[in-house]
Amino acid sequence: MKKSIYVLGTLLSALMVLFSACEDDAVNASREAIVPEISIEGNSVIVWERGEQFVEPGYTASFAGQDYTSRVEVKGFLNVNKTGSYPLKYIIKTDDGLFAFANRLVIIPNNAPSPLASGAYGIDGTKSHRINAAGTVTTYGGNFSIYLYQTANDGEFYVSDFLGGYYDQRAGYGSSYAASGTMKVDQDGNFTLIDSKVPGWQDGLTGLSGSISETGEISWSAIYAGMTFNVVLK
Repeated sequence: MKKSIYVLGTLLSALMVLFSACEDDAVNASREAIVPEISIEGNSVIVWERGEQFVEPGYTASFAGQDYTSRVEVKGFLNVNKTGSYPLKYIIKTDDGLFAFANRLVIIPNNAPSPLASGAYGIDGTKSHRINAAGTVTTYGGNFSIYLYQTANDGEFYVSDFLGGYYDQRAGYGSSYAASGTMKVDQDGNFTLIDSKVPGWQDGLTGLSGSISETGEISWSAIYAGMTFNVVLK
């Protein structure tokens, strides 16, 4: 009888430890699931007229069901009197050291004459395609869109995604996986890469060639991670 009681007591103790561990795991999982959230209102890419005072479209932040908007810090420099592209970063950090961020790009376009018109372009889904290292061709496009805006008198253009939305929009990874950057457009409509970056992978293009054809078709071939992205705009 004593042996039975001892075994039962040992079993109950083990169960209590197990349930306690499960509770701790549940509490920890609950805590880990509570993270700050931040979102920007309006578009992530804004084109603003030079010389006009910038009006912030707005943003919101929350944490554990509470409004944290007043704790958002906006980092970045914006000169509305000078053409260019200006990244803004919205950051929220909690007392526990948790943080979240969002990005916005403000473009002050240059309206100097250029063979390439500034604006939003679609991706031709019948012609745009990626060729991977194995030679496999993947066609993409359709409802994707990218932005091209002249930011300097010498034909320097900001491009929101040299990959034509392949990872950002097709794969749904978001703008951190777009290859944004700048290129030079000469008076004959030829493109030369200046710089590029894919923030999510901390790398960029290794090559770019493109032009505006005699029929007005805008296209380029971007080399990235051993793959070729042939992008045709519409």
